[in-house]
Amino acid sequence: MRRPFLSLFPFSDTRLSAVFCLVFLLLVSGCSLFSRAAGTQQAQENEDALFAGDPVPYSVTFRVIRQNKRQASDSTSAPADDSRRKGEAGKNDVAADGVPDVSDDEILSLMRSNSMLEQLKAQPPDSLLGLERRARSDRDVALKVLHSFGFYDGRARYRLDRESSPVKVVFDLIPGMRYTVGTLNITYDPAPVIPDAFRNRTFTTGFLWKEEHKLPPPSFPSRIRGLEEGMPVSAGTILDAVENWPTRFRNYGYPFARVSSSRYFLDKEHRSLNIQAKLEPGPAATMGSVRFSGLESVGEEYLRRLVPWKPGMPWSDRMLERYRTSLLETGLFRSVDLRPLRLDELEYTARENSSHETTASSPSPDSALLPPASPSSPSDAPLELPVAVDLGEMAFRTVGASLRYSTDKGMGVQGSWEHRNFFGNGEKLTIAGTVAEDEQGVKLDFKKPAFLRADQNLLAGGYAGRKVTDAYTAREASISAGLERKLAPFWWGSARGGFVQGEIDEGYGTEEYDYAFMEFGIRRDTRNNPMNPTRGSRLVLTLTPYEGRYMSEAFSAFMPRVDFSTYYRPFRSDWLVLAARVAAGGMFGARSTEIPATLRYYVGGGGSVRGYAYQAIGPRNSRNDPAGGTSFQEVNLEMRFKVTEHIGIVPFLDGGMVYESAQPDWGRDMDWGAGIGLRYFTPVGPLRLDFGVPLDKISGEKNYQIYISLGQSF
Repeated sequence: MRRPFLSLFPFSDTRLSAVFCLVFLLLVSGCSLFSRAAGTQQAQENEDALFAGDPVPYSVTFRVIRQNKRQASDSTSAPADDSRRKGEAGKNDVAADGVPDVSDDEILSLMRSNSMLEQLKAQPPDSLLGLERRARSDRDVALKVLHSFGFYDGRARYRLDRESSPVKVVFDLIPGMRYTVGTLNITYDPAPVIPDAFRNRTFTTGFLWKEEHKLPPPSFPSRIRGLEEGMPVSAGTILDAVENWPTRFRNYGYPFARVSSSRYFLDKEHRSLNIQAKLEPGPAATMGSVRFSGLESVGEEYLRRLVPWKPGMPWSDRMLERYRTSLLETGLFRSVDLRPLRLDELEYTARENSSHETTASSPSPDSALLPPASPSSPSDAPLELPVAVDLGEMAFRTVGASLRYSTDKGMGVQGSWEHRNFFGNGEKLTIAGTVAEDEQGVKLDFKKPAFLRADQNLLAGGYAGRKVTDAYTAREASISAGLERKLAPFWWGSARGGFVQGEIDEGYGTEEYDYAFMEFGIRRDTRNNPMNPTRGSRLVLTLTPYEGRYMSEAFSAFMPRVDFSTYYRPFRSDWLVLAARVAAGGMFGARSTEIPATLRYYVGGGGSVRGYAYQAIGPRNSRNDPAGGTSFQEVNLEMRFKVTEHIGIVPFLDGGMVYESAQPDWGRDMDWGAGIGLRYFTPVGPLRLDFGVPLDKISGEKNYQIYISLGQSF
């Protein structure tokens, strides 16, 4: 028989027993509460460490853990031993299975550039939980990094050392075996149509000896350029190759070619990536006429002469880009947009021109690059697509000023005014004035582009001023006119004639002179930037006959001159550029004393041999002033280091000499100068400060020279 709970307490009074029972229960539950409170306090401390508190600084280390072939082939194998650390596998260019490998540095560089742990290191989280979240986010990033290099079986793991201060985060990337490109399934849908007009074409090369060649018709290969079966998978390479696939066809008569679909399949068994891609070639088309919009002051006829294609040639996006470059180089437009007109745009324009009634809405320019309205049926005759050219004109007038200084020529100021559309057809008129210790004068230059033909310019100029040097003091005026023509890519030819009249004082009295000249020149220029070239070269060859009078005597002379400079960048970036220049000239038919001093050759100065005063090198007259000569040679060598984005250091070595013979004494009796320069790079070109010293000091000349100007020395 069960006894009542209160009967357990030996009190006769029931109320007293109830009170005692209540006290007993409180004591028992109180122990439990006290115990629970102690546990809750410890849990709260742990929770505070995870969720709140002071910022948690940390350090992060990324490692690539390479596995051997046996481990990589077993997807369930244990993690690789940490004894194989970063760089060990990177020593080999080929992995164990023969597939070209990726260096650890490439993997780690991409990982660091996308890592949240790395990018937010300067902003530590407020708790360990926040740090854990960053690490988990980076684990997903690591897998994407490995996949981008073709490591589709790759794994990533991390470890946090909470006991260290700062907290250490060690992140391991385990690539596994690299996948290769498997099958390439390339199709064209619909099948391309090659018109007869595209099958029988020729082109001509050369500018001295013309040679005709036959052009093959467009082809549609069963592969994509840049992709080969068996090549290692690289996501960027594959996606770029597929994206650029239509570019080939857009340059060979199919302006609307596009990738209609692309699919990628992983084959885990063979560790390969299979690719399926389909290209829609669109209709064949030829280049048509040009239709301008946005013109206000520039004449259409001038712009039409610059068009590089002839109507009827197969469509080429490359031609559009070439025309766009030509338009921007005129300096007349702030924006240039070229696109093919759609068929529905042509129909809309025709209706507008015929009825001047609005019967349809104009198509959106944003749809211009979509395929044209579908033709009723495929035709062997290609479409003729006009080109829409949308232009935004810019201001045509420019005012400029520059300042120069050198210890040999002193201070100089030059101001200029330029109009780039003087008569409405891109004519450029430039008037420049110079006020300096060695020169005071005004110069005028005029250029009419596309004169009579698209690749030919009309040039004219004039000068009037006074020049003062150690060799002479001269006052002269000149006029000239000529033509220059583009002969081939990078090649220009020119012919210019003129007349000069003046008076000169070489220290023995003033003498008058006048002469006519005809200069023939050829120029090849492949420099990437005229103000600060980092690659390419420049060659200028001129042949100039003179006929005139000096000191009341007639003279005739023939002066050839050559100037060649080259620029080489040994690394991908332009932190180092090796630059070299050689120049030489001669004179036949007259001695130096039979021609005005302004026609003689001189060497020395900031644009010649630095370290020497202007015109200081070479023969001297009885007054120990530079006398000039009838031939010369110069050599300039520079190492152009780019220390920061805006600062450069340039050590240089220059050499040169002037001779009284008709041609220079090649490589002999040269005076040399050396020094170092500072460059400050600006949007308009580098600001140049050069300090040079003569290695063969001339008696009476300074021990050093300083030159300040805009642009590289050559």
